[in-house]
Amino acid sequence: MDTKLTIKSETRVWLCPTDTIYGFSARANDTEAIDRIKQIKGGREGMHFIVLISDFVQLEGLGVSITNRQKNFLDTIWPGPVTVIFTKDSGGTIAVRLPDYEALRNLIREVGPIISTSANRHGEQPVTTVTEAKNIFGNEVDEYIDAGVLAGEASTIVKLVR
Repeated sequence: MDTKLTIKSETRVWLCPTDTIYGFSARANDTEAIDRIKQIKGGREGMHFIVLISDFVQLEGLGVSITNRQKNFLDTIWPGPVTVIFTKDSGGTIAVRLPDYEALRNLIREVGPIISTSANRHGEQPVTTVTEAKNIFGNEVDEYIDAGVLAGEASTIVKLVR
């Protein structure tokens, strides 16, 4: 895969490679872009997305505190294709992943945490190429980042409790 991923500053919704599959992404604090992704995907109400981070420090900015024991456990599975559901300090939960793809982590360092969800319409298989994505989504997506064929599997999900 490419060693550098970039997006234009005006990009709100993009399709990019992760360490598993292509995903729709937006800055985690851009609620309008997140709503656009929900419209693109269609499907169920109350849809939530995974938040991708570049390092453990970004967990704090998401309202998640972890113990040393939890950090030691996370060091064994991250970076990697494992999504962890955390209890936020303010209550509620959040699903977070530290991807095993340095170029993506570098992009996240630049733009901040991003949300990610598989690049597909609800109930359909995720796309495996940018050409396929452009044929399906066209200008619903602001920017496409091509990394060739990606046909991996979605991440494993675990819940971390205190």
